[in-house]
Amino acid sequence: MKKVLLINNHGKSVERLIFSVKKFGFEVDVVEPLKKFDERAYRAMILSGGYIKREIQSKALDWYKNLFYNSSLPILGICLGHKLMGYCYGAKILSMGNPRIGYYKIQFSYTYDLLPDVKGLYVYQNHKYKLASLPNFLKNYASSNECEIEALKHINKKQYSVQFHPEVNDYDKRSLKIVENFLKMC
Repeated sequence: MKKVLLINNHGKSVERLIFSVKKFGFEVDVVEPLKKFDERAYRAMILSGGYIKREIQSKALDWYKNLFYNSSLPILGICLGHKLMGYCYGAKILSMGNPRIGYYKIQFSYTYDLLPDVKGLYVYQNHKYKLASLPNFLKNYASSNECEIEALKHINKKQYSVQFHPEVNDYDKRSLKIVENFLKMC
């Protein structure tokens, strides 16, 4: 069984993400934060972009922290999922002032497992917060002029995250390879 659990944080491109995962041959179950699930039923987990409702914010952050620390599944965090991964492991989240919406070029400083052999990439961004001051077990692989931390990997777990939306690949088709390569690992 090839099934992925998608945690839906209500991002604008969740349907594109679901379509992409199915295109790569996986079934998708979609759940909201705070919902219980049996991780034995899945090969991997993807955390979508979006937002956390203010009324559940505290509980949701505890739920996500438990998920990152205790799940044995490979995890890919996208946009909000990226910031959640960093935050749950102790990174700071900073406001960027004005929202960053559109296509931006990122540069890879190291070979990223999910996109090997790519040094530069145009990616779609839609956010106004960024990560800062990572713990030493989270390694940053890419940066841009506006954001120093664009692509992460936990050095001891199969947990990855990207600040951008690889499922929105209208400008540079290679960004979707991140999702495809993540699923191939699973």
